[in-house]
Amino acid sequence: MRRLLVVGIIVAILLVVLVPASASTTGQTYFRLDSLPDGSCTPGGLVEASFTYAVRDGDTSTHYWFLYNERTGASTTDVVGSIFGPEGPVSFDPGFSMTIPAGTQAGDQLTMKVIATSERELGTGSTITVNCNDGSVVSTSFYNIGDLGPQLPSGFVQRLITCDTPVYDSPAGTPVGDNAILAGQEWHVNPVAVDGADGQSWTEVFVGGYNNGYIPTSCVAPAVTGYGQ
Repeated sequence: MRRLLVVGIIVAILLVVLVPASASTTGQTYFRLDSLPDGSCTPGGLVEASFTYAVRDGDTSTHYWFLYNERTGASTTDVVGSIFGPEGPVSFDPGFSMTIPAGTQAGDQLTMKVIATSERELGTGSTITVNCNDGSVVSTSFYNIGDLGPQLPSGFVQRLITCDTPVYDSPAGTPVGDNAILAGQEWHVNPVAVDGADGQSWTEVFVGGYNNGYIPTSCVAPAVTGYGQ
């Protein structure tokens, strides 16, 4: 499992409908958080997660990661995908780390949440809330998601980003919070650019949610022959 993208997206764009019954993992594509073994309250530090996941034969899954401070609402995000089945079940102890949100203080509670999408069945969600002082567990949950989750739009291609830029809600629109895409990252984008009201060219980018963002086309590298077509 490898990290492919680093994402600065807000949690609000990843809307899901939950199914009340708890998830079953038999023959299923799923992701389950097992523990956050290391406690830390230092903003900018790391929290490591132990977890188990599987991808059924013929399926593809993407893992959307969120880490919230329950007191302040501040969060950090990340995404890993696409993971092609069959794979697993496999466990990592630990296997992934996330940056502690700004403003975290001793005594705060941190909630890590992972949404695992599936192209063949219901996705799953998994959460674990811990005291940042020592990593002691406050609560956990594991559940099915009542739709297939946000999927990569048809026709989008992978491109290298060549400059730091905010993510906008529309061509020449408004920046979406503090979300940004950074030079050197690779993102899936619409290969057909559009003109904005500012007269500049804008590119639609898939940010892992149901609403896509836009960035200046000048920040998107052209296609490399044989790669990302």
